[in-house]
Amino acid sequence: KESSIASPLHIIRLVVFFLPLASMCLPMFWAGHKNVSLITLIMSIVNYGLDFNAMLGDLSYFFAVLSIVCVVVFSLVVIIGSLFSAGKNGYKRNVAFSVVNTVVLGVLGILVCANGGMAMWGFYLTLFLYGLDFVLHFLCEKDSKGKISTVVCVLLCIAIAVTSMAMPKPVKTITDYAGDDS
Repeated sequence: KESSIASPLHIIRLVVFFLPLASMCLPMFWAGHKNVSLITLIMSIVNYGLDFNAMLGDLSYFFAVLSIVCVVVFSLVVIIGSLFSAGKNGYKRNVAFSVVNTVVLGVLGILVCANGGMAMWGFYLTLFLYGLDFVLHFLCEKDSKGKISTVVCVLLCIAIAVTSMAMPKPVKTITDYAGDDS
């Protein structure tokens, strides 16, 4: 009870733990010539099965799928770990989980874009939710000595978000219409 519903901020933090799973239903990436989100991934698996040839044939699609799988797994770990936030190392564990989630999503997003894909607004919303998670850990912590490490983690999250916004976009090719006199 103390770790999840001790105050209104704890309740908000508990809700924020679940929101990355919801934000992944929005378009996360444009990779493999299609929108990639949790819903499209599930529908693709239901309709066509797990097609490893498609994933390995286009690296941007592979990294997009890998990022969705990682966010699902890490979000479930965070939700389970949050039940033990009031424990001895609960605060440090929550901050560590948030750092790992943010870094993995940011790196995989960069890899998607570096291989010809494009990050979409679901990706940026998920990064924002991880940043909000940092802030809520900071606000829910009673002990003041951990605040400096949290501020450093928030700055790291912001740096990753800014870096991901500057990701390379796919190059548009210009087709030469030689011989077309119109």
